[in-house]
Amino acid sequence: NLGALADGGEVGYLSLAGNLRDMLKANKQSADIPLWITEMGFAAPIKAEPKADAKEAEILVKGFVLSMAQGFQRIFWFEARGPSYGSGTDLGIIRPDWTLRPAYTALQTMTTQLGAEPKYLGWVDLGKGGYGFLFQGKDGAVLAAWAPPGKHNKATFAAAWRATVLSGKESPLASGTELALTTTPVFIAGE
Repeated sequence: NLGALADGGEVGYLSLAGNLRDMLKANKQSADIPLWITEMGFAAPIKAEPKADAKEAEILVKGFVLSMAQGFQRIFWFEARGPSYGSGTDLGIIRPDWTLRPAYTALQTMTTQLGAEPKYLGWVDLGKGGYGFLFQGKDGAVLAAWAPPGKHNKATFAAAWRATVLSGKESPLASGTELALTTTPVFIAGE
């Protein structure tokens, strides 16, 4: 399911928790037990490849955001540093030579923006199928936003705000400034 996020599979991914709860109910299990994702990963090349490395970072953040939005209570990335399983890739956010992949920084950026225990507040319609998920972060409301493949979404906010990209770089923007959204998530918070 996580791999489908690389091709615009957000809607299908958002059905995971509901499907699991239906399965639990159909098997006479408690449908309200806490849901965990114990192993989630997306393969990246062992040697640095900027495009593929950026895709792993993008998918990591989308997976966490969409999982939290569905109410998954614990989510674990597999794995911190992997061995290659023979395909020239692994699932780690740290390379075998101990260098950090962009996914490591993206995870750090996400947890810095959302805090240790983010509370999902709801979704925001960004038009043209754009994705906007609002969380109560450590310092106030934070919107995780991105556009689906092939769409050109723009977001404008009435107040001053800042955009933080997955690398952690922040850009303060004035009220009324437009932000072009891409398939890569960005975190938006008030100034």
